[in-house]
Amino acid sequence: MQHLFLGTNYGHGSSVALINDLGELIFAVEEGRLINENNSNKFPIHSLQLACEKAGTSPVFWAEGWHTYRRLFYKGLFQSLKYGWQDRIYFTHRLLKELHRFYNGRYNYKEWLNTLQAQRVYLSGHHLAHAYSLLPWGLPPKSLIWVSDTTAEKESISSFYWSGRRMLPIFSSMYPHSIGSIYHQFAYHVGFPGQTGPGKLMALSSLGEPLWRKELESIGAVIDGRFYVNLKKYPAWKIKGGWFDFANQHSNNLFKNELLSSYQNYELGINLAASIQEWFTKTTIKAIYQVTHKVRKEFKLDVHHLGLAGGAALNCLANGNIIRNIGGLDIESVIVSPWSDDPGTAIGAAAWICHQKSPDIVFKPASVFLGPTACIQTKKSISENDINSAVIALINGKPIALVSGKLEFGPRALGGRCILANPQDNDIVKKLNTLKKRPSFMPFAPVVRDEDFAVYFNGKGSSNMAWTVSAKTHTLKYIPAATHVSRESRVQVLKKGEAILLYKILTEFKSKTNCGLLLLTSLNGNGEAITASLTVAETTARRLGLAGLICDTGWKDFKDSAHIP
Repeated sequence: MQHLFLGTNYGHGSSVALINDLGELIFAVEEGRLINENNSNKFPIHSLQLACEKAGTSPVFWAEGWHTYRRLFYKGLFQSLKYGWQDRIYFTHRLLKELHRFYNGRYNYKEWLNTLQAQRVYLSGHHLAHAYSLLPWGLPPKSLIWVSDTTAEKESISSFYWSGRRMLPIFSSMYPHSIGSIYHQFAYHVGFPGQTGPGKLMALSSLGEPLWRKELESIGAVIDGRFYVNLKKYPAWKIKGGWFDFANQHSNNLFKNELLSSYQNYELGINLAASIQEWFTKTTIKAIYQVTHKVRKEFKLDVHHLGLAGGAALNCLANGNIIRNIGGLDIESVIVSPWSDDPGTAIGAAAWICHQKSPDIVFKPASVFLGPTACIQTKKSISENDINSAVIALINGKPIALVSGKLEFGPRALGGRCILANPQDNDIVKKLNTLKKRPSFMPFAPVVRDEDFAVYFNGKGSSNMAWTVSAKTHTLKYIPAATHVSRESRVQVLKKGEAILLYKILTEFKSKTNCGLLLLTSLNGNGEAITASLTVAETTARRLGLAGLICDTGWKDFKDSAHIP
């Protein structure tokens, strides 16, 4: 009888994943997408129910992507006692939240151990789970892994080495010495709260010039591969208010005034955003260079590849610059996890326990389409007329909804639950930002077939929108909606056999317009979860004012008020 390896993330973006004993990632889903709650931090009960159905009677080894005891001690008790007397949010918010999560988790773990007939819950640790999450995405042997986020149990940045058989820890930077925290705190400062804040800050940065890069250098330094914050100048442990302290200590009055005036006013912080983006990118690249040299010289290990994981790996602008600026390291490839944020640690925990129990396992490269299927399986299949109707709507400048196959896993819609739009419409970016209630400067990602990528863009594209590439001159001139003001795009490169319905729509759209691009964004409103449900997806599409919805069983024009059966 086969064994299955279950991973969970009980934290921000609660999630569940399953890997079989052949090293195949066979299931993964975020709890919030089942209960229509964005970035849910509830115990993943509904996700576990689906995983149980998938597992059947197979014995299960279960691992959690957080070390719950270390998390409570370091992230809850230790940090609150150390910093709470100066920042009471540690007591009023973080400590209470960590205590609740710990005790609620213990109760639910006990209940689900019986249901799953598992012996115990193994604890991988957060950054180790991030590192292992790259293995089912095809991370090759001899890879250096860079994990960066705000904070794990106590680590903020960690590096590992994957030999092909062993995952070796290199070293870590401990909280509050966090590149990610500083970036996230600035997003809060200019008025971008929550988990979407850093993405908005990244988009805003392209509108400005990095005029204040020199002034930001005093925040911290990279020494021997580790990042250290100058806590006397920038109190990075402050959940809010660190940028005020940094401004008030600065001798440059112009910088100080701009930093203070940009509080909750991003329009006055455009050049600061460009400066913090450049600081974030250059600091990360410097650290990666130092760690790589250290691993080669002191550990006597070959480094042929670089893997990026953790929340900071969502910064596709930085990722693009990393790829273009590590030529001196003689790196063959850069692999960026499509589930690099916290939900991906469920996959990492499953991969970790699988590797612990089967050290010789070889993980099979996985797809991002790992969740439940929205459309009921019937004999009816999509017709050419349905695809033609959807494409005609796009040509007429009307965005449509696409619901196809299994739900994608990870923060980005990639052809399972998405909105499609015509990039040739000069007003389309404004229309989409209005209907999704996003700031007007936010760009949208184009999707292109693999065979058409080189027609529009330079470099090498990503199948999961992991990094930006520069657009060619005729793309900038004739399809400006497909690029940001930086002249770059976060492109999804689609190969034949992936997201089959989306591929067919792209092919038909190109045959009718001679344009091989479409704009793609997630099928949800502002602050909403991407949903697993076809019914909820249709309701969302109608509320957003889309022209219709195409799914695996047909096209529905919303001129007809009837819902899809």
